[in-house]
This record gives sequence, C-alpha cells and structure tokens, in this order.
Amino acid sequence: TISGYVFQLVPLEFDTLEEIIANQEVDFVLPNPGMYVELEWIWVRLL
Repeated sequence: TISGYVFQLVPLEFDTLEEIIANQEVDFVLPNPGMYVELEWIWVRLL
C-alpha cells in the first residue's frame, strides 16, 4: 500500500491496451514480452 494512491490491475487484450495508451488513460502498463516489443516499436517511432 502506498498512502494516497490507488492501484488497479486490469487484464486487457492487445488492441484495447493500445487504444487506452493512445488515449492516455493509463500511467503504467505491465505487458507480456511480446506486447512490450510491439508497443515499443509502435510508440518509439512516434516520438
């Protein structure tokens, strides 16, 4: 527990996760390794 913070674990499919990231609806994600590689490839190109 971290005082003043609420954490929620939400299992998501890849397409949903990508949409939520694009809409800046999350502060932190913990994807599986395959999702991580694809997300990094997509989002690093946009920086």
